[in-house]
Amino acid sequence: SFPSLAIDSYGAPVVAWLDDNSSGGYSEIYVRRWSGAAWVEMGSGSASGGGISNDSGYSSFPSLAIDSYGAPVVAWHGDSGSDVEIYVRRWNGAAWVEMGSDSASGGGISNNSGDSSFPALAIGLDGAPIITWLDNSGGGSSEIYVRRWNGAAWVEMGSGSASGGGISNTIGKSEDPFLIIGPDGAPIITWADDSGSDSGDYGIYLRRWNGAAWVEMGSGSASGYGISNNT
Repeated sequence: SFPSLAIDSYGAPVVAWLDDNSSGGYSEIYVRRWSGAAWVEMGSGSASGGGISNDSGYSSFPSLAIDSYGAPVVAWHGDSGSDVEIYVRRWNGAAWVEMGSDSASGGGISNNSGDSSFPALAIGLDGAPIITWLDNSGGGSSEIYVRRWNGAAWVEMGSGSASGGGISNTIGKSEDPFLIIGPDGAPIITWADDSGSDSGDYGIYLRRWNGAAWVEMGSGSASGYGISNNT
């Protein structure tokens, strides 16, 4: 379930998905690529056994993108650590490797005390992967967090983008983040948020990275009833 699809630099589809593997253990993340004649594994066991996640807990909700070198990158959430965290691996041409220390084990790239889940991954025009996700580490309702790969580590994009109130920083629940890269290279993130309603109705909120901060696109795009603007 939860398939994620991208086209690599050779024009071949690559698919990642959640699988309750045949070994009878926890769910894992599997990957196959179209060779032109068949759907093949990318590395031994990428679509069997422990897959590319291959950890001691459950792994779910993969998000796949192709980086500037044509290599697939997959993010997912899992509970192989003490709580649910965001994990990442990249195909280096021979194996699925971590991007930075413990990116696919322990605390992952989220590495906090709360539950981090439902990642959305995109590749910036500079080739750097960016990941947004849902997180409840701030002590209140769930918020939207973001980190970017700088070539050596997963860093925040602006102060507090992956702590406290994150980039959403609302009084209600923020859920279901989705990320794209604009034609100017600016990441744009949208999510559902119930901060504008006393009855728990959700509005659609949106923020854009302007190079220094996560800002609204138009008045009220990340407050009140957001861009959906209805009851």
